[in-house]
Amino acid sequence: MKLSSKSMYALRALLTLAIHPKGVPLPVRVLAEKNQIPIKFLEQILTQLKKSGLLISVAGPSGGYLLARGAAEITLGQVIAELDGEVALVACLAKEAHQMCSCTNQTKCNLRVAISEVQSGLNSLLDSRSLQSVLDQGARRG
Repeated sequence: MKLSSKSMYALRALLTLAIHPKGVPLPVRVLAEKNQIPIKFLEQILTQLKKSGLLISVAGPSGGYLLARGAAEITLGQVIAELDGEVALVACLAKEAHQMCSCTNQTKCNLRVAISEVQSGLNSLLDSRSLQSVLDQGARRG
């Protein structure tokens, strides 16, 4: 499993917004430059995050984007799910586009059960890690 560029760019932009002074919008151009993200692609990502309620946009010459909630209230899992859909390590475990396993007996497939547990743990971890916890961890490491 590999996160998409869309999710990685979104997380980098959201972390930048999280450390920016509260109430002060950050223009797309600045977010793109700070994170080395193509501006057109970032505009699409931010629009999607705004529609999902994770961002607020402010119009005008001093406008830009703000987090809709505090950094402690936005999780990595929320962002990834919004942009990429659910995390599924193998196709047969995807809830949205369930596909049959290549196993002869899916209900007794030990490998599927094991991978399902790993996937569940990964999703729990992503849902428990907030933007703030990522920033705090980085601050502790220096």
